[in-house]
Amino acid sequence: MKRLLKVFSLPGLMITDILISLIAVYAGIYIRFDGNVPAPYFQYLPTFWILSALILIMSGIIAGCYFNVWERASISEMVRQMVSVFVTYSLMYFFNGALKLQVPRGAILVAAFISMMGTVGVRLSFRIGVWGVSRFRQIQQKGSTRVLIIGAGNAGTFLAKHLLASSDSRIPVGFIDDDRSLWNRWINGLPVFGGRECLKTIIVRHRIQEVIIAARSIEKDFLRDIFEKCRETRCRLKRYETLQDVEENDFSKVRIRDVSVEELLGRDPVTLDMEEVKFYIGGRTVLVTGGAGSIGSEICRQVLAYGCKKLIILDFNENGLFQIDNELAAKYGRDRYDVVLGSIREIRRLEEIFSKYKPEVVFHAAAHKHVPMMEWNPMEAIKNNVFGTLNVAKVADKYHVKKFILISTDKAVNPPNIMGASKRIAELCLQMMDSNSETEFAAVRFGNVLGSNGSVVPTFKEQIAKGGPVTVTHPDIKRYFMTIPEAVQLVLQAGAMAKGGEIFVLDMGEPVKIVDLAKTLIQLSGLQPDEDIKIVFTGLRPGEKLFEEINLSEEEVSKTSNNKIFVMKQGEHNFIKISHQLNLLNRYVQNDDLKGAFRVVHDMVPSFREREYQNEEAEQQASLTVMPAVESTRKPS
Repeated sequence: MKRLLKVFSLPGLMITDILISLIAVYAGIYIRFDGNVPAPYFQYLPTFWILSALILIMSGIIAGCYFNVWERASISEMVRQMVSVFVTYSLMYFFNGALKLQVPRGAILVAAFISMMGTVGVRLSFRIGVWGVSRFRQIQQKGSTRVLIIGAGNAGTFLAKHLLASSDSRIPVGFIDDDRSLWNRWINGLPVFGGRECLKTIIVRHRIQEVIIAARSIEKDFLRDIFEKCRETRCRLKRYETLQDVEENDFSKVRIRDVSVEELLGRDPVTLDMEEVKFYIGGRTVLVTGGAGSIGSEICRQVLAYGCKKLIILDFNENGLFQIDNELAAKYGRDRYDVVLGSIREIRRLEEIFSKYKPEVVFHAAAHKHVPMMEWNPMEAIKNNVFGTLNVAKVADKYHVKKFILISTDKAVNPPNIMGASKRIAELCLQMMDSNSETEFAAVRFGNVLGSNGSVVPTFKEQIAKGGPVTVTHPDIKRYFMTIPEAVQLVLQAGAMAKGGEIFVLDMGEPVKIVDLAKTLIQLSGLQPDEDIKIVFTGLRPGEKLFEEINLSEEEVSKTSNNKIFVMKQGEHNFIKISHQLNLLNRYVQNDDLKGAFRVVHDMVPSFREREYQNEEAEQQASLTVMPAVESTRKPS
């Protein structure tokens, strides 16, 4: 290879072109006369050859033909070489007459053709030779990965070029594409085997270890179909990150990444009424509580994108605020938003914030959300989720906020646990406030979001990275899932629909078994469940349900203008009674009377199971008495 590169250095290429021109000139004259060249013509040929060789070298230098990296040459370099030869023999046609060299015109044309084919052919052969050598080395390299590319369009072709030209251990074997016109054809020296229906066969036949999807956009069903075929053949699935601004041979920005579980479980893009959302957000001051959290931070991103006048990001999490501040500052600049550190449980602090900024729209995302954690700390759930919400709602009413949207949860439906019960009471608080306020209070209820802080997906990923085991509470446990951006888009749309007092429910699709989600994540990591990574069932946690419901039995579901948003028609509520219950609950909380607080919670949310806490408390005390040396895993409530 090194010797070959020396030949294609600047002097080597020049000498090669001179030799080709010599062969071309003499071959041209011999072909012109069918091998019987009259003797007088031989005296002019040396002059003609020397002159043509000099002009060929000069035109090649001017055209840049001797400064290309020929092992990576493209059509443009080949065209420049052909133009250089054309210019050379066009000038020689002129000099032949001017200097009376008497070389026949037919011989000049033949020489030009041979010279063009020779110089271009040598360069093309060099590129093919280098490609062949590097390809052979790739195949022979230990630890190399045989790759099949899904998509033979621009993105797939670019990816194949990158893999063939780089020292990457991945070896492209060919393409799969649903475009029938490409089947059984070759691109960059690689075959297009056929459509995705033959994917499993190709994986097995060609010992494919990794499939890379190379497409700028892809439908969810297509992605799931490819994943299932890869799962059945134990083949890793990757995604090629295409960038719009990548130049033809700029491989520095190529990124091959894992397919995310969000992509597999997510749905096709949400259709929004952009004008409705812009109407109530654009040009207005918007406050987001819990703005540093997973949902809250995404609300902040989308609200800024819709052109709010000012965004107020309120959170008690200093580190989270620091992170969202850095992210938004880089994209929007700090003049479009303010970051405010404070707690929704401190009504004086809320008064200061509302008095200063006078928000017109409030998204209340601040909440304690983890069921087991709230089982260990039930009073904190009540203080934050119930009275924190009530504080924000009261201050919003006082300062004439136009819209107030509560981020609720499907765990508020028939909740046996304190977290869900506290969110259900928060919904009741908003409906009570709406009954006597100019502010339009509404709640949006949805299930789990993929990838949120502390959720199951990051937990599983961390367990897989450590080699397992992956812990699932129950083999039959199911949950509704939605991606964070989709959930927030629908929250914003529901906010536009809100007239006051509604509870909106988002279409969460079909529930997903958590054990299936765990298996999918393991397979996306290139491993096999129960072989490489064990799955262990640990039992349901305190307050955890096997299935989550979307609405209460007494709630009537109505469609809205968006087919992914439904609105609950609530029965009549006795808000005087609810107000009395809230006052009583607050008194018990202030006195740290957990049993009294539980009685009120049970009165307000009958599905809440007060006895479970008493039984667990007794069991915990008994275990501590019997085994004093063993530290309890429960946190004191």
